[in-house]
Amino acid sequence: MQPRHFISTVLAAALTITGISGTRASAAPDAEDIAKILFGTAAIVIIGKAIEDANDKPRPTYTAPTRRYEPVPVHPVHPRRDTWKPPHRNTLWLPAECAQNYVTVRGERIRGYGQNCLTRADFAVRQLPRDCARRVNTRRGVGTVYAAQCLSRSGYRVSGR
Repeated sequence: MQPRHFISTVLAAALTITGISGTRASAAPDAEDIAKILFGTAAIVIIGKAIEDANDKPRPTYTAPTRRYEPVPVHPVHPRRDTWKPPHRNTLWLPAECAQNYVTVRGERIRGYGQNCLTRADFAVRQLPRDCARRVNTRRGVGTVYAAQCLSRSGYRVSGR
């Protein structure tokens, strides 16, 4: 039983008992007394139902917003066009003396260019892509090396070969 129904029932019973106790006691209730009791009970049920309906508030409904634009269609990419390389005149040249084989901290073997060697060769290390940087074990501890394959994909070439 929900609290609303319980309260309505208690209210109806209380008003009915109050109405009965207020009248004088008679040996047998006549038709008029029974009509009053039924009328009072019906009035209490109607009032309780009205209170219950007033408590039932309609819940707001949510409607999804409509799109104001059409999505851009996705065109298939040609398999060779996604590996674009810049033209020869825009190629950046790396010093060949800095190319060495290294072992990364994870134990992978890579070919790359050491940061200290590139700095000594007056190469602008800050311009290299950070995605190509790898942590490696060197003779002097852990250092930074730029992977040769990654730099090649980014448009860098080795000079002197």
